[in-house]
Amino acid sequence: MSSNKEACQADCAKKKALYDQCFDAWYRDVFLQNKSQGKLGCEDLYKEYAACMTDELKQNASLVQSIRSEMNPSHAGLWIGKDLPKPESAKKKP
Repeated sequence: MSSNKEACQADCAKKKALYDQCFDAWYRDVFLQNKSQGKLGCEDLYKEYAACMTDELKQNASLVQSIRSEMNPSHAGLWIGKDLPKPESAKKKP
C-alpha cells in the first residue's frame, strides 16, 4: 500500500473518530434528552467524513467492486453514486 493511500485512510479514520465522538455526545446529551427539536448534531463533521470516504471510493476501484459484489444488483445503483468506478462487467469492450 502506498504511503499516500495510507495517509488518506488515516485521515478518513481521524475524521470518522471525530464524528463518532461528536455523535455519541449529541445522541446521549441532546437526542435522548428530547432536546434536539428536530435538529441534527455534528453535521459539519459528518460532511467532512463522508467527503473523505467518497474520495477514497473514487480512488479505489477494487474496494467499490468488493462492495458491489456483496450487494443485491438491483440496489447497487441506488447506494453507490454514478460517478464512482463502474463494475468491470459494465465497462464497454472495444
